[in-house]
Amino acid sequence: MMGKDSESATPLLEPQLPPQAVTYSTRFGRRALLILVLFNICWTFTLLYLTASFSANCKSISVPSPLLHAIDQRLEPRTMSGRIHDDGSIFRQGPSEQVDEAWARVALDGFELFNVTEADIIASGKDPTTRVRWDPPVDSYPAQVEFAHQIHCLDVVRKEIWGEHYFGNISIAADDAAIASGEYDPNSQDGYYHYGDGGETTYTLKGQRRMHRQHTMHCLHMILQSLMCNLDLGIVTHDWTPGNPNFEPSPPARPFADFSTNKMCRNFNAASEWVRKNAVRNGDRIFSRLPPPPSVRVAERNDSYWP
Repeated sequence: MMGKDSESATPLLEPQLPPQAVTYSTRFGRRALLILVLFNICWTFTLLYLTASFSANCKSISVPSPLLHAIDQRLEPRTMSGRIHDDGSIFRQGPSEQVDEAWARVALDGFELFNVTEADIIASGKDPTTRVRWDPPVDSYPAQVEFAHQIHCLDVVRKEIWGEHYFGNISIAADDAAIASGEYDPNSQDGYYHYGDGGETTYTLKGQRRMHRQHTMHCLHMILQSLMCNLDLGIVTHDWTPGNPNFEPSPPARPFADFSTNKMCRNFNAASEWVRKNAVRNGDRIFSRLPPPPSVRVAERNDSYWP
């Protein structure tokens, strides 16, 4: 009876493999699993190494900045919008409240200042002893991020295209017209300021025009220097495009540059969000009212806001 019960306990459809076959199959499965685990470990470390190496390369071509450690340095593919006749982007449209708000948003207007430490200043190649420090004097200094100032400068140049709308009689065009009419000599140092009875100094119209021109040319020069420093070595290719029907005779096709090129870009939104989150609240208002400390050390450089 026990023999019959033992036989009936064995499933009829389960194959009975010899012990040697079971051992071989088990060993093969374990080896395959081990190889798979080792491959995944190696691949993970490879990705980590490549990511770290890529981030290190991005940091190596940048001046030290807190943002290099605060945001992901991996580049993202982007295709530029390079069409000549295209007003789809708000950044290409004429003056309006919506356009001005869009430019102010990407220039981080109102969020310009955030805090850096003395170590950050030294790492950037500057002397902390002449830097403006928040009051009370702690290890906290106001700083701006470069790209926000560069976009601000581009916005200044944009507004000059619509100078009459934005600047009225102090636009560069108005200043040129005044010079051409002999209203004043731009090489003269007289007549830029008005000195009040209480000792206050304000700009005359001539002074306002001069400062406006200098500010605009400063911005144009800053953009040029940035482009020449961060050289874009990508290539622009050319397509055969439809001929111009206004030409006689009109060719069936003509070559034209394809400026909608592919780029690898830093994450603008991530950088902007970091600046916004770390911006000093009412920083501009506080900054403009900072009193110099009793032992202030003035930077020895031939540069100032005042001409």
